[in-house]
Amino acid sequence: IQNDYFIATFTNLGGKLVSYELKKFFYNDKKTNINLIPENNAILGMDILTKGKLENISSLPMKYTLEDNSIVFYIEKNNRRIFEKIFTIKDEYAMVMKLKFNDFAEISGYDIHFDSGMPDTEDFTKNKNNDYKIVAQVENSLKKVTLRSLSKKNKTLEGHIDWAAVRTKYFTQAIKPEKRINSTILKGFEIGGSPA
Repeated sequence: IQNDYFIATFTNLGGKLVSYELKKFFYNDKKTNINLIPENNAILGMDILTKGKLENISSLPMKYTLEDNSIVFYIEKNNRRIFEKIFTIKDEYAMVMKLKFNDFAEISGYDIHFDSGMPDTEDFTKNKNNDYKIVAQVENSLKKVTLRSLSKKNKTLEGHIDWAAVRTKYFTQAIKPEKRINSTILKGFEIGGSPA
């Protein structure tokens, strides 16, 4: 799906985002669009906690439909959609992801994978260890975890998490629920020289 500002490319395996190209921002060659997902990576895969068991659906082939400015990934059982993952363009650079669970057994929770990190978008990365970070609102307090600290040890933030983001010097990927939900654990780590 795309608008005048970005092109979002997905895989039907788990309905994951594999590319998020910015049409108006370029690498140093002044021709290649900046892609906020590192090559050969993806984000927004999921685990679903059902009947006390964590089921990874990130590699599960899903059917999909394209509708105007959105794409809907879904799992069917007996010709009925039991799970839907809907991505819709919201505005210039924002995209909304909605989840619908319909008779998908007893759902008691889910994990969303925001685990690819972000690629370097510039050649000068001298301050990368401090510029790149995870930022989150936890228990109504702003928390920051730098790449420097993640390089030494994985971090877990616990408490009510209102939103979370991965930030480089110039770009941010964020996830924020539309309504307040019971999100209580944020696991941060370093991957490919980026926080995730």
